[in-house]
Amino acid sequence: MTGNTVMVFEPEHGGHQPAYVRLLAEWVSIQRPSCRVVFAVSGRLLERLQCEDAFDLRQQACCEVIEIAPAAAEACCRGPLHRRSFAMLQLVTELVPKASARHVISLFLDPLQLALALQRRLPREVTLSGILFRPSVHEIYAPTASSSMGERLRDHRKRLLYRLMLRNPTLTDVLSLDPYFPSFAQAEFGAGSKVRALPDPVVTMPAATGRPHVGADLLESIRGREVIFTLFGALAARKGVLQVLDALSLLTGPSRAMARVVLAGNVEPDIAEEFARRIQRLHAARGADDCLRVVDRFLTTPELAWLVRQSTVILAPYQRFVGSSGVLGWAAEARKPVIAQDYGLIGALVRNYRLGLAVDASDPVLIAEAISQLVQPGEIERAAAAARWEAFLLDRRAETFAATVFAGLLATEDRTS
Repeated sequence: MTGNTVMVFEPEHGGHQPAYVRLLAEWVSIQRPSCRVVFAVSGRLLERLQCEDAFDLRQQACCEVIEIAPAAAEACCRGPLHRRSFAMLQLVTELVPKASARHVISLFLDPLQLALALQRRLPREVTLSGILFRPSVHEIYAPTASSSMGERLRDHRKRLLYRLMLRNPTLTDVLSLDPYFPSFAQAEFGAGSKVRALPDPVVTMPAATGRPHVGADLLESIRGREVIFTLFGALAARKGVLQVLDALSLLTGPSRAMARVVLAGNVEPDIAEEFARRIQRLHAARGADDCLRVVDRFLTTPELAWLVRQSTVILAPYQRFVGSSGVLGWAAEARKPVIAQDYGLIGALVRNYRLGLAVDASDPVLIAEAISQLVQPGEIERAAAAARWEAFLLDRRAETFAATVFAGLLATEDRTS
């Protein structure tokens, strides 16, 4: 494979995707591989990198760019899963000759599972690898009394798809963000040896960023309290935003007086009404609204880094979310304890590395109790002292992430001389 063109494919523009593209491009520009690396990405992803990270992908050394047409990107990201799966594989098939690619790296393999399980292949022996975000069929997702029928059906379907997908000769490597999944796959699936671990990387600041500009609204949000609990990123139902607001209404007066909760990011439209209703409820409770600040907009990467450093505790109360979260990396890098869901991979990582408190995040009472616990004198220090920050961060550096994604695909110059 060495010496051929590799195409990095990413039609999405939200979530981890812009950061992953940037980390890979920065690594390529430093390593200067002898073969071509082409990034096939959406215009919206290019815009986000420019706006939020001041990062121009087109200007990076050794990085070529193919901009995916808006309609084609939209077909990959919207609509029923089966349509997205075939749309993605069709788009990759169309882009391969434009890039003269011999291998494709999909930065979000999950939607492609159905097409690959049905043994759809890329043309002319072109091969594919990709990052799997949400395996949920192994031990840390084992059914319990609280598991819904939907979760059980989901995992039964996934188990079948994984087995069939791994048999597809087009697929050479599955890079799992869940470190507990590869050993399960290797034991359970005939082609499970294709599955390798890829630790979710800590998102670093863009190399070109100097002193960050921090918006006045963000500066104001942390004033007046010593203990800052921050939930950042898209303010969505899956993030537990509504449960956090309900938890604030349950805090006692002393806890409210000590704590400040900052919700920073765009409020997603599907929860906007419920979000506003809970804010009004806090306003109606005397003194309750002063413990909350909302910064309803996109934050740049430097702003997010600044906010995490200013925070005391990072909130990650996902609602039975499957997969990893970059939030844990941000928090660990800044040595900030978390309050997180106790379910799945996130719960397992928080428990195993003692990153903070793992609770049933569907219950606002338990979130309120966790907040109340951590505002007590000495509790933050005890949580921080118990955390295994370095063990968690081991191998989660950007360089390791990129080298693992490109392993065996690129020949690089000797950078030691």
